Amino acid sequence: KAGGRGSPGWIRVDAPSVPEALMSTDVWRGPAWTFTDRIVTPQTPLEFALPAEEAVALEVDGLVVADDAELRQASGVWPAPALAGRHELCLLLTSANDAEENKTCVSVAVLP
Repeated sequence: KAGGRGSPGWIRVDAPSVPEALMSTDVWRGPAWTFTDRIVTPQTPLEFALPAEEAVALEVDGLVVADDAELRQASGVWPAPALAGRHELCLLLTSANDAEENKTCVSVAVLP
């Protein structure tokens, strides 16, 4: 819609893959969690997808625990937190000046 001055507009879709309906336009995919069960054990591998060219970090309960190189070496899976309880996991996309551009979070319940 014509809304006056500003950006031409963005729609953010957090998804591990691009929906077919969006394929007719330029699409950029950010980081996304791809696992479905959010009740896990410490041995559960948690799956994620990363953008091809952007630097990403992993934050667990507000603390950065892995950088882009570690996540790419992990080949799309990261272990669940070792401590039982509720945890928030976030994939952080940062710009060249380390400003947060995108934060995709998921809550998990870790059973002992």
